[in-house]
Amino acid sequence: MRKFVALSAAAVIALSLAGCTSSSADSCTALADTGGAAVDSVNVTQNPGTAPTATFPTPLSVPKAQVKVITPSEGTKVFPGSAYTLEVALYNGKTGEFIGASAFNGSDAQSTTLAKTSQFSFLNSVLQCARVGSRIVGVVPNKEIVSADGQSLTGGDSAMTLVVLADITAASLPRANGEAQPVPDGFPSVVLDPKGVPGITVPKTAAPSELKVAVLKKGNGATVTENSDVEVHYTGVLWDGGTVFDSSWKSGNVATFNVGEVVPGFAKALVGQTVGSQIIAIIPPDLAYGATGAGTSVPPNATLVFVVDILGIAK
Repeated sequence: MRKFVALSAAAVIALSLAGCTSSSADSCTALADTGGAAVDSVNVTQNPGTAPTATFPTPLSVPKAQVKVITPSEGTKVFPGSAYTLEVALYNGKTGEFIGASAFNGSDAQSTTLAKTSQFSFLNSVLQCARVGSRIVGVVPNKEIVSADGQSLTGGDSAMTLVVLADITAASLPRANGEAQPVPDGFPSVVLDPKGVPGITVPKTAAPSELKVAVLKKGNGATVTENSDVEVHYTGVLWDGGTVFDSSWKSGNVATFNVGEVVPGFAKALVGQTVGSQIIAIIPPDLAYGATGAGTSVPPNATLVFVVDILGIAK
């Protein structure tokens, strides 16, 4: 996942200096377009190619977030657990002060996951259920202006609210949604919890000596190439003992990386697969971390098993 770049000299930091929820992964029952007196009072000036600006009576106060769709779209919704990209401008709802903005020209669009653990978790309530291609305005109450670790970003100002202008430019799936496929003999068994997190049970047999890949769900999205920047959720376990050594599901944040940056077996397993698919890969040591292993979590000469949800290809 790309890290957030500066929002006019780091808006997240500026929030502090200026005094300044997820439902299930397959449903979207939150805000989308609530309306309300506070958000309806925000006047947005829009000029093509530049960041929108906002004026509004101060102070704005809301008991819970309000959202208004300025530019409607029928694009993909941002579900809980989705990776998303947006252009965003932030204002202090108490004083009307401008906090910061991206350029609104694609040069520094922001990307993260709609999750409590994301850097911009304080925008979750207004972004949840927003559609790709839409422009929205939201008002965030004081109690929600917190960092991913739950710390207030208002500098102790209990009256501050946040006014958000956002263009949603991309969103991934929250979990693989392809059609279930039969699993070949000899592969570990996979059971999904209600959120889509895989539990993997490795058979008590000798590990295969060659790369083996099977499709558990077949998606109908774009095809992964050897140069793709993919958005995935994954869990990796050791063949010996079935111990989980890594999982993006644990943090709740979708992993984004270039296929060429991962171990060869993982890359080979991904290339040719389609967005929406879930795959399982058994990776022998020579296509993984070999005789050296990886830190304390992957011992030398370990065979690895990955279950991967292919959620999107980053633009």
